[in-house]
Amino acid sequence: MKKVNQILSYGFAALFCISFAIPAWCFWILNYIADHIELVDRSVFGIGGSQQQWFSQLQRCSSISMQYLAPVFFLLLLLALVLSKTSWSRCICHLFFTLSLGFLLILFTQYIPTLSLPNRTDYVPLSNTLHYILNGDPAYGSSDVGFSIVLLSGPIVMGLYAFGSRIKSYMERSKTK
Repeated sequence: MKKVNQILSYGFAALFCISFAIPAWCFWILNYIADHIELVDRSVFGIGGSQQQWFSQLQRCSSISMQYLAPVFFLLLLLALVLSKTSWSRCICHLFFTLSLGFLLILFTQYIPTLSLPNRTDYVPLSNTLHYILNGDPAYGSSDVGFSIVLLSGPIVMGLYAFGSRIKSYMERSKTK
């Protein structure tokens, strides 16, 4: 059972990292489309749908990912870590590296140009990406609630887990006396 929980924790960590980075990649795609509108008109929009429909789908995808998917996968990751009965310090280390990988996937969007010409190369600034991730699209609600759940639930759950394990060890020591 411990192996299954460990595999689940790695799976939920991977799903969380992907869902955490989806808004940044959607924003990068929106900027790429804005810079290559004539090329994209012929290829992508010819498949079906207008430019506005594609923009609204990307905005909806990023809002859903940050509001619902990332917090759910993060809470499932926390649950899998607690159920695997690893030490709380190892759980905190696992969460740190999971969040680091999620932010690294967001930072990758900063190094891929949206427009590359001989005399000009455009990149999406990190400040714009973070603003887009936190604010989202007003039509689909604010994404900062999901981001807050992710950043606040980790320390709270791990603190409760550490507190509970210390009380449990204290109770076991008092029974042996």
